[in-house]
Amino acid sequence: MKTVLITGCSDGGIGESLALEFANRGCHVFATARKVENMGNLSHVPTITLLALDVNDKKSIEECRAYVEKSTAGRLDFLVQNAGISYTGPAVELDVDVCRELMETNFFAVMEMNKAFIKMLVAAKGTILATGSVAGIIPTPWGSIYHASKAALHMLLDCMRIELEPLGVKVVTAVTGGVQSNIVVNATSRFKLLEDTLYAPVRDMIEKRLNTSQSTGTCQRPDYARYVVNLVMRPSPPPRIWKGAFATMIWFLNAFTPYWLIASIMSRRFGMDKMKEAFNKRKIQ
Repeated sequence: MKTVLITGCSDGGIGESLALEFANRGCHVFATARKVENMGNLSHVPTITLLALDVNDKKSIEECRAYVEKSTAGRLDFLVQNAGISYTGPAVELDVDVCRELMETNFFAVMEMNKAFIKMLVAAKGTILATGSVAGIIPTPWGSIYHASKAALHMLLDCMRIELEPLGVKVVTAVTGGVQSNIVVNATSRFKLLEDTLYAPVRDMIEKRLNTSQSTGTCQRPDYARYVVNLVMRPSPPPRIWKGAFATMIWFLNAFTPYWLIASIMSRRFGMDKMKEAFNKRKIQ
């Protein structure tokens, strides 16, 4: 039986659906979240073991590693790095402490988990799968720190793929578009414009940006999980898996469109023309 460890498996998220899909394919899944009670939807599945894990806490990671190592005789077939948070707002007005928290979760925690489980992955000639994002591919206004974290993650994984190939460990990036999840609910609690914000004329556009990944056409979590797990369980999985709303469009833009045109498209879509007009009027007054 293949063994899988997944981070970020709270109810209503992508991790939950990935855990169910791996379990449906006969795997023993170690599903993790900060609190076990946050994974109630997985508690009825006999081949899913629920574990408390704070990916930002080294002691918690070590306790998880020790438990999984003992349970699997030191072998792990899949390490699925899915835990992550989002934060929206103008780049020059973001709370830097919150940005540091985001980078800890979205980037440095991935490094800590890789370091903790690499020997088990080598023993099984396993696979690291990480939830990347189209946000790490092209820029959009109001998402700067989230975009930066995913771009950093993508490059980390690209380097690891080369470094780990001689050891028999595969590395896969799930370049994720819009997928039904609870990430927006959590991001909304962090969203707060400054009282004297320079961006008051486009406040509505910034608030709209919060829900972009959950807009019409968003991929359903079970469909996303089925597609990703099907590819990652192949003997030779692709280095990148593109899935979710806008994923194909973003792939095309990145491959065939010059940066200036991408920037122009995103500027209009997210209200920069409106912002410029309002700013020019204020200068005239």
